[in-house]
Amino acid sequence: MRQVIQGTNVIVLVGAWNIAIFTPEWVKEHLLPEGGFKIFYPSMVGCSLKFQTKSFAFCIEGNRLQFEVIVPESRSEAYVEIIRLLRVILRKLPYTPISAMGTNYVFDYDKTFEVFNTLGDKEPLENIVNLLGTGVKSQALVRKFDLGEKEELTIRLDAPTQGQKRIDFNFNYAVKSANNVIKILGDEDLLLNKNEELAIKIVHDLYGE
Repeated sequence: MRQVIQGTNVIVLVGAWNIAIFTPEWVKEHLLPEGGFKIFYPSMVGCSLKFQTKSFAFCIEGNRLQFEVIVPESRSEAYVEIIRLLRVILRKLPYTPISAMGTNYVFDYDKTFEVFNTLGDKEPLENIVNLLGTGVKSQALVRKFDLGEKEELTIRLDAPTQGQKRIDFNFNYAVKSANNVIKILGDEDLLLNKNEELAIKIVHDLYGE
């Protein structure tokens, strides 16, 4: 088992973000005054520029403000930097309507998910295969857990017949404002680290890795 970080949005905020605000000048003046960031132009309509530091990158894609770790080996430090920058953004744009927040962790997995052999739908599945004349391309199992009044954990097991099997952890938070998010982030800057630790513990304890 190994963690997949490259290309994974480790934290996402869904809201009515104004991409016109996120110009290089505004980012340098209000978010990253020391500079040292790269700029990438969007490949799709409705997206902001992508700003990349040495350890992480962020952009707005549609209604999602999202952050990605660049160097997986130093992700713990990047997590702290991301939380600190996100708090600055929320304080600079306190009236931005926000409807949801999620933190995400994805793991590659080499073993077979035995759970798919015990779901009790073998015969109906065979009937579908016979009817369509084709085999199963991929299977997925989703489990959801309430972690609090406004927090939910979704664990998704993906088992394609070809390609890498994956376990995807998504911590979802019901939020209504920037202030709600700031309270969830807390004062320690460790939300991303703590959620990753819990995800790793679940993988180790339940899936034997």
